[in-house]
Amino acid sequence: MANVFGVPITKETLKGMKEYQDKKTLTQKDRAKAAMCMKNTDGKDVSAHNFATNLVDRCGSSAATKCMIHNATGCPITLERYKNKVGHLGESPFPTILLNGQRDVFVHIGDRYQASSVGALVY
Repeated sequence: MANVFGVPITKETLKGMKEYQDKKTLTQKDRAKAAMCMKNTDGKDVSAHNFATNLVDRCGSSAATKCMIHNATGCPITLERYKNKVGHLGESPFPTILLNGQRDVFVHIGDRYQASSVGALVY
């Protein structure tokens, strides 16, 4: 299971915020702006960073890449493809869908005799 931090920032979220209460039309740009402004609320940035650090420590590899993704597009993003060139995904996978305002954390680990970790995600 993926480790997603934070609650989604939706049109309903914006309706509950003072700066958007009088706005008649809420746009993708509004949701994206709110997601950026709220990216570190409730300590989700610290929680995500600490979780990623623990994943790296548990993997036992010197070639581990800590990966954190924050979606502030105003819309959900969907995984289109991924590629492991050198190494493999650690114990915590990445999500297929990441909602606006959420952050995901995972680790990519280099193979046993490799000094690097190389992979790619396309959302």
